[in-house]
Amino acid sequence: MANVPDSLFQTHVGFGSETSVLEGWTQVSGWTLKSIQALCTDSGSSTTETCSSGPFSEFTIRGTEGDAMDDGRWWWVNDNQLGLSNYDGGDSKSGAMKIKVRDGYQVKLEFKFETRGEYGFQDRFQDQFSDTSYGVVSKDSDSTIVILKGGDYLEVDIDSDWSGIARFDIKVQGTDLYTNTDKSIDDEVYISLIDVYEETPDTGGSDTGGSSGSDPVNCVVSAWSEWSAWSDDECGTRTRNRTVTTPASGGGSVCAHLAEEETKDCDTGVTNITTSGGGTGGEGDNNDADDDTKTPFLLYGLGGLAFVALLITLKK
Repeated sequence: MANVPDSLFQTHVGFGSETSVLEGWTQVSGWTLKSIQALCTDSGSSTTETCSSGPFSEFTIRGTEGDAMDDGRWWWVNDNQLGLSNYDGGDSKSGAMKIKVRDGYQVKLEFKFETRGEYGFQDRFQDQFSDTSYGVVSKDSDSTIVILKGGDYLEVDIDSDWSGIARFDIKVQGTDLYTNTDKSIDDEVYISLIDVYEETPDTGGSDTGGSSGSDPVNCVVSAWSEWSAWSDDECGTRTRNRTVTTPASGGGSVCAHLAEEETKDCDTGVTNITTSGGGTGGEGDNNDADDDTKTPFLLYGLGGLAFVALLITLKK
């Protein structure tokens, strides 16, 4: 982004609520930041990482991936939250990322600063716009929630280490809300995906009461990943995941569960699987039709033992 002086920082104050921003849009279930990133190129260098499909047209993450804060330049806090490290591991490069929303989508994102850095970024940031700005859902001392539409973007480069990404630049509902060119954030930043929306298809009137403007598309998920290693040698817990390859739209079937966690008792060997992810009507947990939210194999085993005991009693 081109450098501009502070006097040209733009603040747009609107009068639209979250309801008006999302009027005519439908929440789409099943997406996580991690599943979106799986649809994007992963160069690990300074090039733009474009996405083949999904809510983002670009999801660029700069630097090496780690497993926790300061282990690399960025890490997955969970499937829906990306952490950028203020890295101090032997060279000067901290984390950076850029998200650009694809046309036909709106996304609700939260970005959060861990604490105040040393260079005055947050002191200035607090004065640039408020939660009355159009497309800004909420804003407090360390966290901001916004709704971005197609063409909007969020750029963060903690220490201004990476070419092609601004120190901080955000466009919300078509307006350049804030651009920072000379103050480093200088602390960890967390980006979370809250919701994804698609434009509601038009409905046409007819003698039969109207029909949908598009055919329903059922959610399609990928194959399962390999199981992770057991947490305690050959027992404890392990997990596996899958991602959304085609989101549901037009009233199609929502996504089945996207994560499984298996526990195995180290003494008895009894196993239990719980599932999570997916969505029902765009909200919450959704499992396959033949699943419960939890699949308690322990209860099944105890029920079987009770049945055998009953047969033995009847034979006596």
